[in-house]
Amino acid sequence: MSSVRTFVAIVAVVAGLATHAAAQQQCGPCGSDWVAYEMKDKISLNTPLTVTSPFTSGSIFLTKTHRLLVPAGLNGAGPASPEPHYLGVELLPGTYDTTTTPLLTFTTALGTVTFKPGQLKFFYDPSSKSLTPPVPPAPQPTAPKLCFAARSGSTGPKSKLTTVDQFGTQQPSLTGVDYACVDVSLDGSIPTENWMVCFNQKTRPALFPPDVWLTTQDLGSFPDIRMDPLDEVCVQAQVQP
Repeated sequence: MSSVRTFVAIVAVVAGLATHAAAQQQCGPCGSDWVAYEMKDKISLNTPLTVTSPFTSGSIFLTKTHRLLVPAGLNGAGPASPEPHYLGVELLPGTYDTTTTPLLTFTTALGTVTFKPGQLKFFYDPSSKSLTPPVPPAPQPTAPKLCFAARSGSTGPKSKLTTVDQFGTQQPSLTGVDYACVDVSLDGSIPTENWMVCFNQKTRPALFPPDVWLTTQDLGSFPDIRMDPLDEVCVQAQVQP
C-alpha cells in the first residue's frame, strides 16, 4: 500500500509541474521580451543596406528613426537583462524579396500566433542606451532584425498584461498582431532563424520616458532623443513545425 501511495504522489507532482509549465508558457512571468516606444525625435537617414535573412538576401533603404525597443519583463517578471536595446528605423524596399518569407505559426509566452507576412516595416539595429550624456559605448555584437508587417488574417492573443522596463510598470491591452521580426546579417552570412512578434496595444495612462542617448551597432550615435509613449509589446517567438 505504501508503494502505491508513493507512486500516486509522484504522478500528482509531475502532473502539477506540467500544469504549472503550461501556465507559465501562456501567461508568464517571463523576462526576456521587449516594449517598443515611439521616438518623438525622428532623425532622417539616407542609408542603403544589404541584408541576409534565413530566406534570402537583398537591399533595403533606411529613411528615418522611429522606435526604441527596450528590454522588458511580462506579468510579474523584471527584465532578464538590461541589454540589448534596438533602434527601429523606417525603410523603403529595395531588391529584398518579401515573398520568400513563408506563412508562419509561432509559439510565444502569451499564446499561439498565426502570422501572414506582408511588406517590410522596420529595421532594428542593436543599440546601447544612456539616460545622461555622453552617448554610451557601442553594444555587444548582436544580430539586427528585419520586420515584416502582418497582413490581414494574422491572429494572436488579445489580453491585458503587466510590463516592467527601465522606465516603469504599465498595463497594456493587446489589440492584434502588428509585425514580426527575424534576425538578419549585414555580412552575407545566413543567420539562425530567430523571431520576435510585436502586438498593437492600448495603455492608459500613458508613460512618457525621459530623453535617451543611443549608440547603435551599425548606424552611429544619436544624442538627446526625445521619446513618446509605448507603441507595441514584443515577445520572443518559436516557429512551430
